[in-house]
Amino acid sequence: MIWAGIWDGDHTKTYRMNRDKGSTQEGYSSSSYLKIIQGYILAIWQSGIEFTYNDTPIYTPSIVKNWFNENDIPLVG
Repeated sequence: MIWAGIWDGDHTKTYRMNRDKGSTQEGYSSSSYLKIIQGYILAIWQSGIEFTYNDTPIYTPSIVKNWFNENDIPLVG
């Protein structure tokens, strides 16, 4: 799975997510997604930006939403 941040005419590099060996079918999980956003969102996030996501199951668990709340990053989904 590939992740990238895109905003107002700019973007991050693309990052390949690692599979989570403990997840269903050794795929991607909220834990593997959380590692990506912890490493890259805070480096690019600026006040006034809203983070947009879709309904992919790894994006919606409370562990992910709580991380955004704890870091005062508004979610639009």
